[in-house]
Amino acid sequence: HRFNVPVAVHNVKLADAKELVRAGVEGWLHVPVRGGDIVDDELIALVKDRIARNDRPNQWITLSLITAWMNSQGGARPAWLEDPLLRATYSPGDIETHWGDPLKKMTPEARARAQRNFELVGRNAMRLRAAGMRIVAGTDTRQSRFWIGYFNHLDLESMVAIGMTPNEAIVAATRDSAAVARVNTGLVAAGRNADFIVLDANPLDNIANTRRIDRVFLRGAQVPRALLAAKWQAQFRPQLAQLRD
Repeated sequence: HRFNVPVAVHNVKLADAKELVRAGVEGWLHVPVRGGDIVDDELIALVKDRIARNDRPNQWITLSLITAWMNSQGGARPAWLEDPLLRATYSPGDIETHWGDPLKKMTPEARARAQRNFELVGRNAMRLRAAGMRIVAGTDTRQSRFWIGYFNHLDLESMVAIGMTPNEAIVAATRDSAAVARVNTGLVAAGRNADFIVLDANPLDNIANTRRIDRVFLRGAQVPRALLAAKWQAQFRPQLAQLRD
């Protein structure tokens, strides 16, 4: 803090969350209160007090609830596993190994536990948000089964599943995330990087429409999506052939 560097932490228990709020921590990687604990009035008061005193008031959370959200769909085959965007960018073997098979094998009891956990952590997150903590985008991507790019879209779905509107989820993943990361993007405005996607359907009608991508622009230049997809598909084509055999 002496060097004006915001601090983010990774914790689970309610007691630790209170201590960290008192210490002036700005960010949490995952919801600060998990593992069966429930956000209480004391923690809410601590968050609000910091805001009222303007003591590092910009507190934020990267929910990272996509795993809990996906597990809540266990015992079946979620529609997103057949999403053309997912299939165009990741190998069929990895899709089945990391998510298709494990989700299919979940028992009804395991799914019920996952649903209860997702609902509880979601309520904790929404209560902290109501107290003044900002929800921003963030996932466990690049840890084996957590995939870059695609899981950011599922992160948006998990936000809506806990009670945020599609518009609130989009703002969290764009404007608010850019502000927290201190990067020059996140808004369509003069002086900002021209980073945006063009969609074939309205995400305000259904947040899953963020995956209906027509074009992508990065710093004003169109990204050659077809060429990149062809390159990736060539890499996992032998694996696909083995699965068919």
